[in-house]
Amino acid sequence: SLTWLTSSLGADTLRVYQLEEIVVEATRIRVPYKHLPLSIDIVTHDEIDHSIANSATDAVSFLPGVFVQRTGDFGRADVAIRGLGNMGRRLSVLIDGHPVKMGLFGCTITHALPLNNVERIEVIRAPTSVLYGSDALGGVINIVTSEPSENPTATGEISYGSYSTLKYRLSHGTTIGDLGYLISFDRRTSDGHLPNSAYEGTDISTKLTFDRSPTKISVLFKYFDGHKEEPALSTDPPGTQSDIWNDYKRGTIDAVFTHQIGNGKLTFKAYDEFGEHEFSDGWHSKDHSRGAMLHYSGSLDHSIDFNLGIDFREQSGERLSQPKGDWSKNEVGV
Repeated sequence: SLTWLTSSLGADTLRVYQLEEIVVEATRIRVPYKHLPLSIDIVTHDEIDHSIANSATDAVSFLPGVFVQRTGDFGRADVAIRGLGNMGRRLSVLIDGHPVKMGLFGCTITHALPLNNVERIEVIRAPTSVLYGSDALGGVINIVTSEPSENPTATGEISYGSYSTLKYRLSHGTTIGDLGYLISFDRRTSDGHLPNSAYEGTDISTKLTFDRSPTKISVLFKYFDGHKEEPALSTDPPGTQSDIWNDYKRGTIDAVFTHQIGNGKLTFKAYDEFGEHEFSDGWHSKDHSRGAMLHYSGSLDHSIDFNLGIDFREQSGERLSQPKGDWSKNEVGV
């Protein structure tokens, strides 16, 4: 009967497709995943959609070697990779390759990184300070934002749960000729499961693109406004009433120009990460983390890859409350 079945159906005509290898930017040059000497994980868009994470850094908590310290379901989600983190001072958190830093303290405001416009998250568990600066001693978390789709898309999500927790997300984007845009909105509120643990956060993100081969221009605008109340610590005396709160405003402007030249690619990126913070203890400050990168990467005879360039970053901050003061730091890498 097996012989008859084979002869009746004929030869197998199903085609075999080889899927394109996953590439990452751990070396700042897009290379096949299997060729990288570093320990790397990628959290995909589908994995993010099926997770219960409330921020981009929260979404990597299930990866081996990665520990995420939270102050609750909402709010800070500080990451340590193989024991190194220090609120983002010992690992580099990036959005599309540029560092996300609070210019005054050098830390990362992790709950200002929601998931409304994230395509994937790349996590490098290895020292990469040569490429990404002294912050990347423990590794790198690169948040890659979504691109406008070829066809018009509109999505909406809403959920409601205990403690008056409400989450909703809206996005719309398309491409018209060489121009594209993607607009997303995310808002999350909760009374919190403990006294004085309420949270309120709103994020708006817009990406504009111009793509006419061999040139591509991309501009990202992002703004976050959040309020977080901190409950009493478990080590505080019983009955302690907390009245601690933090207000965060964070913004990003990121412009990228790329041009293909033969086997190489010229890239210029300029960015400004800025914010304003006000805390219940009287602290009030503003800060900036500005920078620019000029790179040319390619290959010689398709056998030797190279990357040439220069990076510049300026971190600065100003304390508006008393006593007033300011601080700045410049870094250049070649």
